[in-house]
Amino acid sequence: MAELQRASTALSQAAGFAVPVFSALVFVDPASLTIKAPPGWDGTDLHAPCERGLLPLLTRRREPRDEQLTTVMDAALRAETCTQGRSGS
Repeated sequence: MAELQRASTALSQAAGFAVPVFSALVFVDPASLTIKAPPGWDGTDLHAPCERGLLPLLTRRREPRDEQLTTVMDAALRAETCTQGRSGS
């Protein structure tokens, strides 16, 4: 949960507008996957798709406009954005 908040804060500051984030744990080429309970903690959903489910997950949740997405992508690619708010940075 703390990493979600850190990422949202860092991206929002770098982009100049609120950037919502969500958690996803993607399994690539698993032999099998059994989900016994909905993943998540403290009211936070954790999306756990196999790799074929990643694109639908990302495209159905798209909130920003094209120009906002470009701004967020540029911010995410800057090293200082990725290390902002981490211990020792």
